[in-house]
Amino acid sequence: MNNLVITTGLRNSEKVEDLALELSNKLKLPYLPREKQSLESIRQRASAESIILVNNNRLSLVTNGMELFFHPGLAKLRIKELQAGKTDQMISAMALSEGKTVLDCTLGIASDAIVASYIAGSLGTVVGIEASIAVAEIVSRGLKNYHARDQNC
Repeated sequence: MNNLVITTGLRNSEKVEDLALELSNKLKLPYLPREKQSLESIRQRASAESIILVNNNRLSLVTNGMELFFHPGLAKLRIKELQAGKTDQMISAMALSEGKTVLDCTLGIASDAIVASYIAGSLGTVVGIEASIAVAEIVSRGLKNYHARDQNC
């Protein structure tokens, strides 16, 4: 049984299909064309636990009817609090400052890494490790797009 399969949203473009195929090759996971089928039908057909869903505007992981996608979450609020001079418990506990290096061994959706990156600044480095290839891919692409849009966080 494959744990993961890749498909697209119901309404997609050639660009979305190309990205799905690219991910299939990169991650060495099966790609199943959507062909107006429900995600549950695709999951059952592939005997998969989860689906990497490629849409026009985002990549997500669908498991048991729940969808995980990249979003800065509370990181944005935590950074605004830091900008206002307030304390962040994680930053205080780490004694993190500009120029430092951080290794986040449980990256997840990268909320802590985003906050650490804000404090470490351009002179510092934040490296994240994620065990799930699906989550790692979703977050990696999300971070690239997020930082391109919002340089303050």
